[in-house]
This record gives sequence, C-alpha cells and structure tokens, in this order.
Amino acid sequence: MRSPNRRCTKTFIMTTIILLLSMSMVAGAGVAKDKITIGIAIPYIGQEFWADVAKGVREAVAEHPNVKLIYAESHQNPTEQIGQIESFIAAGVDVILLPPADPTALAPAVREAKRANIPVIGVDTAVVGEEVVSLVASNNLSVGRIAGKYIAKQLNGKGDLVVIGYPQHEATRKRVEGLKLALKDYPGIRIITEQVGKLPPDTYAQAEDILTAYPKFDAVFGVADVLTIPFWKAAKDVGRNKEIIFVGVDATGEAIAAIKEKSGYAATVAQQPVNMGRLAVETALKVVKGERVDKFIEVPTLLVTIDNVNKFVK
Repeated sequence: MRSPNRRCTKTFIMTTIILLLSMSMVAGAGVAKDKITIGIAIPYIGQEFWADVAKGVREAVAEHPNVKLIYAESHQNPTEQIGQIESFIAAGVDVILLPPADPTALAPAVREAKRANIPVIGVDTAVVGEEVVSLVASNNLSVGRIAGKYIAKQLNGKGDLVVIGYPQHEATRKRVEGLKLALKDYPGIRIITEQVGKLPPDTYAQAEDILTAYPKFDAVFGVADVLTIPFWKAAKDVGRNKEIIFVGVDATGEAIAAIKEKSGYAATVAQQPVNMGRLAVETALKVVKGERVDKFIEVPTLLVTIDNVNKFVK
C-alpha cells in the first residue's frame, strides 16, 4: 500500500504539469505562427487575367519570408480543382485561396476545408452554396454599369447592341446584370442578341456567325476581353470594325494594344488582377493571425479608353 503523502505529492505534481501546459497553450494561441502555408488553385494560367492574379499572389508571398505557397492549376476543370483543394487539406495548409473554376461545383470542397478548420478566401468569384471567410473581388455589377454607361454615351443613347456573356461564373453574370441596369436609363438602346460566349479558339467562328446573322448593329459588349477581342478581329476581317464599338473587361495586353490602334476597340474595364492577388494574400495572412476581415474586399476598377490608355499601368 502506497503512503498517502506520496500519493498527494504525485497528484500535486501532475496537476501542476497540466496547469503549466494549459497556460502554455493559452499563451501560444495569440502568437503568430513561425511558418504559414497558403494553397491556391488557379483556374487557368493561360488566360492573362489569371496569370496576373497569380503574379500578384507570388509577389505578395515573396514579401513574407515565413510564408510558403503551394500552387496548383485546374485548367478550368472543377473536378480537378476539387481534388486540388482536397490535397491542400491533406497537406495541412493554413489557408486556401479559391478562385472557383465553377462556383456551383466548389461548395462541397469549401465545406470539407471548414471541417478541417482551414479558412477559405474567395478570389474574383463567390462560391455558390457555401460562405467563404472573405471574398476579394471587383464589384462586377459596377463593372457592367461602367461599360453600359460608356456604350450609351458613345451611341448617344440609341443603337443596337450585341452582348457576349459567360453565365457559368457569377462574376460574369453580374457584369451583364450591371450592364442591363445601366441601360434601363437608355430605352433607345436595345440588345438584339445575347449569347453565351465560346472560349477561344471557338470565339472567332461564333463572331463570324453573328456578323453574318446581323448585317447591321452598333456595339458589342463582351464580359471579358478574351471574348471581345475575337469579335473585333472578325469584324476587321470583313471591314466592319470601324462601324461597331467594342467594349470588353480585364484590360489585357491585347485589348490595350487594340484601343491604341483606334480601329473600333473603344474601351475595356480594368479589374487590377495583380492587386487582387496581392490583396487576397494579405487578407489570408490576417485571417491566419486571427484578425477580423470584411466579408467583401472590393478591388477598384477603371475604365480604360483612348483618353487614358497611355497612362494606364497594370
């Protein structure tokens, strides 16, 4: 039989150890981690917009020696992107940056990250059906409004418009919605056709079909320069580019060059994707450190035309 004194002494020592460990854990909870790992699954680096977002992410990470980046590209395949998110979770990353390849398909992956206590920061487009910690994006309603008002002004409030959308993404849907809201003030402008844009290399053939079907119209709005540029090129090839106003979104290098050419490509709405990538990283680091962040962090947009194209810096 053990001595009561020895039993009491051992109990006291164990209690003290547990107490000290608990205090250490509490004290450590507010201390910044030595190493932070960020996972990002870019939809498609071959598109200039996403290449610029990735550039901003890499630049921001480079400014923080304690931050490691795990990078993946899904090639616009939501199934592949879901697998990448699952790999990030298995690797134990601290935070995930998610520009969804398909907003309606990524909700289960976000839920899985939440179950693993890994915060998800949305980039450019919200995930449908599941909330992220914060969304870093342009105000795409505003993007559409800016484009709509510009087109209306250039047409003096009257004319026929072709709209090339991409309803697969909430961001691009919002741009068309914003455009239509702006055009409510201009009843003299009518949308003669609204079509789902085909991604390159199929966009040019789609443009040829529309130019053939509609021998006369006044403007084209495409929800991204990657869709609008092929329409402009197709119009050039049949000599109709100077009779049509072309307006896109993203301010790609090709769009900037087209505006400078002064041959129909009138404007593009710049989203500042490099800045978007940088803000996404800074937001992610705040979340990991336990700081509060806004649910929506807006990246300012800018209309680029011949009047300011030489001053525009990406």
